[in-house]
Amino acid sequence: MAMVKSKYFLGGTIVVVIVLLIAVLFFKNIILMNLASVTKNPSFCDSVGDSIYRDTCYFNFALHDENFNVCDKMNKDLVKNLCRAIAKRDATLCNQVNQLEAKDACYLNINRFKPDISICPRIENENDKDDCFSFVAKNKKDVVICENIKNDKIREDCKASIR
Repeated sequence: MAMVKSKYFLGGTIVVVIVLLIAVLFFKNIILMNLASVTKNPSFCDSVGDSIYRDTCYFNFALHDENFNVCDKMNKDLVKNLCRAIAKRDATLCNQVNQLEAKDACYLNINRFKPDISICPRIENENDKDDCFSFVAKNKKDVVICENIKNDKIREDCKASIR
């Protein structure tokens, strides 16, 4: 009887170990990305196997630690330039981003970290531009900034949120 119990225990242990190994392999990239963030060590990103996850790891590290040097490890110039601009919180660097939607995203993200009304007019997409003005107005608690918003509903929501 003891022999049967030990076989089941051994078999169950093997199954648990296999499941854990599969989980570790499956979640390896996510685990490494979290380790980079928690330890504030971007070298964990170097071990991420998938290039998209690896670039995401570098990007997140650069944004949260304002370490723009990590951006140079990224594969694509578009993402690399976007990363540098946002990590440095420098809107002038968004001019190096040559895709329109990405350039607008660059300005919007910098504005989230460093609200500045002068960034908003640079945004081409009207909805994004309105969001930019709304964010700055709410952040600075300045209802006058809401007047720059073209969309009536967003403008009124902006004013209402400040009053």
